[in-house]
Amino acid sequence: MIRKQRSVPIRIRALEAAKRRLPLNHPKMPQITKELAISWAGYRGEQSLDYHLSFLPEDKYHILHDLRLADHKNRHFQLDTLLLCPQYALILEVKNILGSLYFDQEFHQLVRTKDGLEEAFKDPITQVNRLQDQLTTWLTHHHYPQISIHSFVVLANASSLIKTNHKNIIQRKVVRAENLPTKINQLYSPEVFTPTTLEVLATELVQKHTPPQYNVLNLFQIPVTDIRTGVHCPSCFTLPMNREHGYWLCPHCYTRSKEAHLPSMQDYAFLYGTSITIQQAQHFLNIPSRHLARRILVLLGLHRLGNAYILPLVP
Repeated sequence: MIRKQRSVPIRIRALEAAKRRLPLNHPKMPQITKELAISWAGYRGEQSLDYHLSFLPEDKYHILHDLRLADHKNRHFQLDTLLLCPQYALILEVKNILGSLYFDQEFHQLVRTKDGLEEAFKDPITQVNRLQDQLTTWLTHHHYPQISIHSFVVLANASSLIKTNHKNIIQRKVVRAENLPTKINQLYSPEVFTPTTLEVLATELVQKHTPPQYNVLNLFQIPVTDIRTGVHCPSCFTLPMNREHGYWLCPHCYTRSKEAHLPSMQDYAFLYGTSITIQQAQHFLNIPSRHLARRILVLLGLHRLGNAYILPLVP
């Protein structure tokens, strides 16, 4: 059963918000566009895994997607997918990379050749081995019985060509997504967890999940003043719309909307954080009245903390 669903990463939503809010000719736009394409490719690779996992017996595994945990030294580690069963835990690290992939186990790197160009990536095998160690330490620190922990690097792109200088390691650790159910069924370890312990562990893992923080403006060194404010038109995407007697009016296509500001509130949350004051809402929505800004925040039914309102992050 799926205990933690997969959702669109905050990283993608923040990059999309930045792309919407920056001028098309902004010097950081090519970097953001490239990072967004890479992030979407990675997420779609993770999504494609769900089909293959559906062939596993539903009553045997607890499946947790996008799990981010803190160890006892407050160092965070993230698991694309974690499978739990009475016999073992299995970490799946998904890579959706097109081209000829050379797993270099001498220098511990992944070299991708595509269109005649070579590009080096971090070694995913080293990555999953470290995740194994981190999860082992986490379980020990939280007083769970020692259980076998396995890990696979899952290649989501069926067109990728695999090459290596160490065949045994690659055969043991790297698997194409379509072969994943077969590979999982070949795993064997003695039973350690009782159904009760497994249930308690899965519940605690979900509770201990800590969503990542992703400050796209700091990461790309984008000044706040470069971000365009206002409400986008839901029809033609013109920015900004005008506020007219209880609704938003597009000056370009004359679309009227009472809820056009809702996506803008999400843009604010992904760019600046979930805490917003009346003054910040007034500035970001481009509205002249402080009282109107307050009314908009109140009508959203937001929780209030001091002089700020807390915006939810919608995946």
